[in-house]
Amino acid sequence: MTRTTITKTDSNTVALVAIDPVTEERIERIFTVPPNGGYVRDEQGRQVCKRLGSRGDTLTATDADDLLRTVRSEWAAYRRSAKREEQRFGW
Repeated sequence: MTRTTITKTDSNTVALVAIDPVTEERIERIFTVPPNGGYVRDEQGRQVCKRLGSRGDTLTATDADDLLRTVRSEWAAYRRSAKREEQRFGW
């Protein structure tokens, strides 16, 4: 089992390494924010939304420290959501 790590890797990038609670597969994701703040983007340049998804309210951050807080918070929200779904549907 891989322990979740969310780390700031440079001035505008955060890396997430974890086991996805839904698929139980190892994931590695990179998130970036422009130097002057703005929309959070993934490693493919796509905007990232709530719970680190691809739909919904787009995430924003002012700098790498804010990006780190945002990714940690949204990863926790994603895990809570997955747990609720598992309890509800018994996956």
